[in-house]
Amino acid sequence: MAKIYIIGLVILGIAIILNGLAAKIGILSWYDYLKLIMDKNGSTPIRWFDYAWLYIIYPFLLGVAYKLGEVLYTWITSQLK
Repeated sequence: MAKIYIIGLVILGIAIILNGLAAKIGILSWYDYLKLIMDKNGSTPIRWFDYAWLYIIYPFLLGVAYKLGEVLYTWITSQLK
């Protein structure tokens, strides 16, 4: 249970950082993307990089965050032994 919790915290932290970074440099976050779809009924043109960010880069980085969480959990448990 502790492993899932630590990995979840790492993923959450990285997701918050990535969403802040996306907002700062003008890339759509999932929240912005869904808002555009809801406001314009899906007819809003979106840049190719926004799609790449949402469907390739962001999920990849969240996967990296998962692995980082695993490494952190392994390190923490090794320190407690």
